[in-house]
Amino acid sequence: MKRGYLLFFGLFLLARPFFDGLTYPLFQYACQLLILGAALVYAISCLSGRTVYSASGLELPAAFFLLVTLISGLLSDSPYDSRIVLLQYFYYFLLFFLVSRFSENGNIPEKKAGPAGKSRTETFSGPDRAAFRKTLTGVILGTAVLVAAYGIHQHFWGLKETLQYLKEQGIADQLPSEFMSRIISNRTFSTFVYPNVFAAFLIAMIPLALGLIPARPWAEKNAGLTGAAILLVILFGLTLLTTKSGGGLIILFFTGLAWLASFWSGRMPSPAGTAGRLKFPFRKILPFVIIIGGAIILFHILTVSERIPYRNVISMKDRLWYWQSSLKLTAERPVFGFGPGSFGTHYSRVKLPQAMETQHSHSIFFEQLAEGGITGAAAFLWFWLAVFWKTRNPKTSLEKGLFWATLALFLHSQIDFDLADPSLGTYLFVLPALIGTDKSRISAAGKTAPQTAFRVGKQLTGIGAGIIILAIIWAGTATIRTFRAEAVCRQISGPLADGGDDLARLEEAVRINPANPSYWMRLGEIYYQAGRQRQDAELLKKSVEAYRQAVRREPYSAAGRFRFGLAAEEIAGLTGNRNWLETARLLYRQAVYLYPGKKIYREKMLSLEVK
Repeated sequence: MKRGYLLFFGLFLLARPFFDGLTYPLFQYACQLLILGAALVYAISCLSGRTVYSASGLELPAAFFLLVTLISGLLSDSPYDSRIVLLQYFYYFLLFFLVSRFSENGNIPEKKAGPAGKSRTETFSGPDRAAFRKTLTGVILGTAVLVAAYGIHQHFWGLKETLQYLKEQGIADQLPSEFMSRIISNRTFSTFVYPNVFAAFLIAMIPLALGLIPARPWAEKNAGLTGAAILLVILFGLTLLTTKSGGGLIILFFTGLAWLASFWSGRMPSPAGTAGRLKFPFRKILPFVIIIGGAIILFHILTVSERIPYRNVISMKDRLWYWQSSLKLTAERPVFGFGPGSFGTHYSRVKLPQAMETQHSHSIFFEQLAEGGITGAAAFLWFWLAVFWKTRNPKTSLEKGLFWATLALFLHSQIDFDLADPSLGTYLFVLPALIGTDKSRISAAGKTAPQTAFRVGKQLTGIGAGIIILAIIWAGTATIRTFRAEAVCRQISGPLADGGDDLARLEEAVRINPANPSYWMRLGEIYYQAGRQRQDAELLKKSVEAYRQAVRREPYSAAGRFRFGLAAEEIAGLTGNRNWLETARLLYRQAVYLYPGKKIYREKMLSLEVK
């Protein structure tokens, strides 16, 4: 089993960053199905008694978070988005526990059939686990080299060539302004769509590369590995500069300060006497207070004195405004929030006038507050605090690199939307899983200390495996339905006009997955445009019905109600029926309530009020 999983995870992590989940949703659903399948095989093996699972102590906080997310999703006004995000969280946690299962230390038995039909136990030993960890870390770093090299090419040649091609084809003005601004800014984003997301990946790779440096770096047998690690750090560092991400550089700086404080704290001698032992915990914290606290004060002084680039200050102000909106939403539903994946829908209603448009709060913590309430945010922090507590004493250089890479990525996710990017979210859960979560550590010689992890009893293993299998079956069914519908929609060739084959494909997607409000919105747009062109009230009524279905599934969608109102107003103009006009007025008022800062909504509402 172990060799099969090693090959599976190696190929999985090799392909993961090249097909970002934001740009390639079909690949993300395929990844989720692959992990569900791998988890199903492992759970069946546990249920049959062939494999014995040892708990890491992280199962309870993970299960509690998923339970809170499920409850929040059941109470959500955006059930489809909540289900999609819940499935994504389930994927992250299954991935984490599968990888950690083969990365933890100690000897874990796997029962196999022996001679004459008797069972025998195969031991997955400490050296096996060290090889598993080293192999996957090598895959991650090798993939990072390819991604960084592409980023360098993009910065110096690729973006300029793309811009030149778009101008020659005369389509530059037709593309979204956000996309064009990224091209013109010459900020490298490689395969990660956004420069700041790419920067988060790079600041995790830098400490991971440093983890390759052995304890005696310039010994003859270690010199080659040390030199390779230094070259990787230089490559990742230079590529990070091409992203022009101030947040990435700041988080990397603070991660370095945390490492320095940890080094200082670890060098403190153990105290003698009872009074000394009581003071020791405070002395251990003191280096962090001095170094990180001093850096924060210095950062504040530089910001006030405008020594830090203005662009970075503005970017931080935007995030503060997003977080204020998150707090407003939390105050409305403090216990379970508005449901996973709902921040972007509700943000427009509480958006500060000076804030920018966004779909995410640019912070895992604040997004959890808005979407999962205080309960969801507390559950999420519980899991991550437990992860860092259990991995706080890495022994080998590689474990230390994995620890600091995880910390850098986690800290960056507090000021950006890293978890919303499935590719980056994958690394946020894989990196700590590779450290291992039990107290024993593999020594440099590959030997292991006695197994200290709690071994789950046979009955509990059977019950737990059975529950997991049922959850995987439900998640797999929901993911397959989503995948099929999205695959049909991806066949639509271009802008939808009168319909034809594209209309048939969209209707098929609606039949497969009628819960998706965006499909109904697109269907409504087809009938609306066709009805306006032909001055056909019946087509417009079909548009109204499609928009009504969209609003029913996403009641807080300002765009849905506005489009619904436009269709109703068109019908009123064709039929002279004032009931449709009153419906349009009501819908415009609702759109303005849901998005008070949208100028076109207010203008439309006011223009109809005077009629």
